[in-house]
This record gives sequence, C-alpha cells and structure tokens, in this order.
Amino acid sequence: MKSFCKFIGLMGALALATTIASAASTADSIHVNIPFSFVVAGKVFPAGQYIVQQSDSGIILVQGQKASAMALSIPGSPGKYDSVPSLHFTSSNGQEYLAAVDGYSSTRAVPVPTETRTLTLSK
Repeated sequence: MKSFCKFIGLMGALALATTIASAASTADSIHVNIPFSFVVAGKVFPAGQYIVQQSDSGIILVQGQKASAMALSIPGSPGKYDSVPSLHFTSSNGQEYLAAVDGYSSTRAVPVPTETRTLTLSK
C-alpha cells in the first residue's frame, strides 16, 4: 500500500511539473527592478531585480536571485498589443502587494489578502 501511495504521489508531482513547464513556455516575461520590498503568495521579497512571468493558465511566477514564488491569478481585461508590460501594487497593513500583471497579451489580477473587521452590535 505504501508503494502505491508513493507511486500516486510521484505521478501527481510529475503532472504538476509538466503543467508548470508548459505554462512557463507560453508566458509573458517581464524583467524589472523593483525599488521596494513586496509580497507575493505570502512571501516577502526584498527590493531588487526580478523576472515576472504570467502564463495563459493563470500562473504568475516571480523569480529573483534569492527567492521565487508562484501565485494563481484571475483573468483581467485583454491586453493591448501595443502596450508596455507593467506591474501594479497595492498597500495593506504597511506592506506592498503585487496586485496585477499587465503583459503583452493580457492582464492578470493577483488576489491580495485584506483585513476584515466584524462589528457586532448589542441590543
């Protein structure tokens, strides 16, 4: 039974690796110097040089010299073919979060955690 579980796990990892590799092959790639620290997928990145890729399947990949992360994104409006790629950031709780990536062919929004407050009224 253990070998069967290992086999299933190995096949799942292989399928994920194949999906990521195929997604990266169709990705828009942006080389950028980000002058401030920021957060992607819960990971804090220091200011520096990064490669940001977005794939047609919705994966945003951020790679730097010392760190990398992947995040699933939400489709935005179609990109203009003559537009310049760009990154959009939003601030929350003193942190900058990557909020969207505009590529050559499309825009993808990255979900950003927000703080929710509940106010309970007494009777």
